[in-house]
Amino acid sequence: MFDKLKQGWTSFIALLTPGENSAGWRRGILTGMGFLIILILLVGMYWSNEPAHFDVRLNA
Repeated sequence: MFDKLKQGWTSFIALLTPGENSAGWRRGILTGMGFLIILILLVGMYWSNEPAHFDVRLNA
């Protein structure tokens, strides 16, 4: 099982490392941006779900 996991992880890292062309960098940047967008969406969903804890208005 761990061999399969290690093989998948090394192939994932190989996708992110640049090869002869810049496709690896581009894929790595896009993957990072995708993770960042998902994180922002999750934080935004939590923020809109719990407005009382994050109420920063002065006249609250």
